[in-house]
Amino acid sequence: MKPGEFFNPYRIFRGVFVPAAVAGNQRLSQGARMCYGQLVRYGGQNGIAWPSQKKLAEAMGVRERQVRNYIDELEREALIVSDRRGLGRTQLYHFAWHPSFDEENEKETGTTMPVRPAKECRSERHNSAGPSLEIHSRDSSSTPRTPPLSGGAAPPKKLRRQDKHRDRLEQLIGEAIPELQP
Repeated sequence: MKPGEFFNPYRIFRGVFVPAAVAGNQRLSQGARMCYGQLVRYGGQNGIAWPSQKKLAEAMGVRERQVRNYIDELEREALIVSDRRGLGRTQLYHFAWHPSFDEENEKETGTTMPVRPAKECRSERHNSAGPSLEIHSRDSSSTPRTPPLSGGAAPPKKLRRQDKHRDRLEQLIGEAIPELQP
């Protein structure tokens, strides 16, 4: 092909996919929208992305500090939840279902989108035998929590982490979407 010739780009390029609900979110900066697309690009089959902030910065043409700002924006909007794994290790980024995804799909197709939940991570550190997170729950008392162990013992660290992430996600959703509050 010569420069300027018409072509069909269907399935030719690899790249970044930004869902329409994220691309049209006026509360996010353009950089945060692009950062979400990069995280989707790096996301694995288990629904978790773990690129380094350096790699994201290089892919987006910005500095690492700006990537951290974009990630903070995405967390405030309750689109992702990051999980720190320790010094010298990349963070895990979990994609959180957002009500705007349903709204966008209903606007386009008139139906709700079937949701494919994230697969469990193969690492024992991130797997959890506890209850699944229910994002659409309006009543915090109805949200399942880690079951108490017999003898009053504290739950294992993995289950406490799951509760911490659930509570953080509920807090982020409440701040980002106040109309969902009871």
